[in-house]
Amino acid sequence: MFCQKCGAPVEGGATVCPSCGADITDRSEKSVDEQVSLNKNCDVREKDIDEMKRSVDHFSQKRAEYNEYDNVVFLVGQMIKIGKRHSLLIWGIILLVLNVAGLSMGGKLLSFFPGDKERLYSAICIALFVANIIGSCLLIGSYVVYTIRRNRHYEYCVERLSSLTGELNCHYHAYGECPLAADYTNPSNLIAVLELLESGGANSIKEALAILTDKSERRLETERKSFAEIEEVMTLNGNKLGVMFYSADIFY
Repeated sequence: MFCQKCGAPVEGGATVCPSCGADITDRSEKSVDEQVSLNKNCDVREKDIDEMKRSVDHFSQKRAEYNEYDNVVFLVGQMIKIGKRHSLLIWGIILLVLNVAGLSMGGKLLSFFPGDKERLYSAICIALFVANIIGSCLLIGSYVVYTIRRNRHYEYCVERLSSLTGELNCHYHAYGECPLAADYTNPSNLIAVLELLESGGANSIKEALAILTDKSERRLETERKSFAEIEEVMTLNGNKLGVMFYSADIFY
């Protein structure tokens, strides 16, 4: 028989564990195999706790870089979405303005017909046409300037994102045999796994990660889709990340 608290062997008829002093008078009738299995789980959990502590220490050295990575990923994603919306909106307005200008120019044709009303209407149409042309030029010019500035900021963010991805990926491989994939190595995510192990909610790193990912599946899927959009656009521009890192609050 084995003590349920510490796993030490206990002689038959004993009421107190000789190793830890626990009261075993009301011990359950577990088989020896079940007790051995329980002890193995405890050994695995303690080993994985030590491994996770080492992981947290290693990857916490790059906590600032992970935080910046989260911010840059958010900015790049927003610029891609906003850029698409702005393009549709601006060109829609430009087409509308040009259509109005076309109608105004059409009214100018009335000047070839006699009559004061026709000439007045023609003058108004000409004025509208000139105003629309000027407005279109200003609108197009503003959009071009905005696009240039946005593209410069976007290029800087993409360059920084590529640099951070490479730096964090190198740090991941410097660890050696990391118990988790690079995706989950944000220190906050590692701490979540460690806390679950220490609380006894899981008996291994694999089990802890499965519990946390099941709980956060919707948020994980959202981040995967966002990353896929960023990866697609960057690949078209000759940049490929190849690896992503989930944000710091994915498990909270």
